[in-house]
Amino acid sequence: MKTQTIINGNLVFLGGMQMTVTDFFNKLDNVAHSYHWDVTSNNKVVATIRSGPNKGFTLNPITALAHKSGYGLIENTRDGSEAAGSLLGMTRKQARKIYSATIGSHNRGNTQVVRGRIRSALEV
Repeated sequence: MKTQTIINGNLVFLGGMQMTVTDFFNKLDNVAHSYHWDVTSNNKVVATIRSGPNKGFTLNPITALAHKSGYGLIENTRDGSEAAGSLLGMTRKQARKIYSATIGSHNRGNTQVVRGRIRSALEV
């Protein structure tokens, strides 16, 4: 049974299809050209909106994918990334792992692999 809730003004159905990490990387590869991607001096992977009313707004890969999917602007924080991930069908654990890889908080194990795949998909 699906339950529904409202997150950031959007109606979300919970308990539906789950997005896998492979699905995330494939979709991220498709939206890479829509934003200006950069690695900051403190090793964060960020996107900047190039045009429109939100020009200059920074996003991380999860919030950028949610923005491109039509869920609006979601703040570039851990909580914002978890909310965006749930809108996309990710589990909170997946969203946290991807977010920690994009901020460069750890440089070991799975985080390093995920970070490399993100940078590869975005070509940065």
